Amino acid sequence: MIKTGEYNTLKVLRQVDFGVYLEDGAEGILLPKRFVPANVKPGDDLKVFVYHDSDDRL
Repeated sequence: MIKTGEYNTLKVLRQVDFGVYLEDGAEGILLPKRFVPANVKPGDDLKVFVYHDSDDRL
């Protein structure tokens, strides 16, 4: 279960031109490209801080 307002370790599901999607049990959480570490690929685990943006998206 993802905890908002905290750091979570999430698996990279897929890469797109504008970032990566992280596993959340649904559609995935977008991590914008500017926050993606170099050489990340699907299957890698990333420790990320999860929060709701101004549009209430994770």
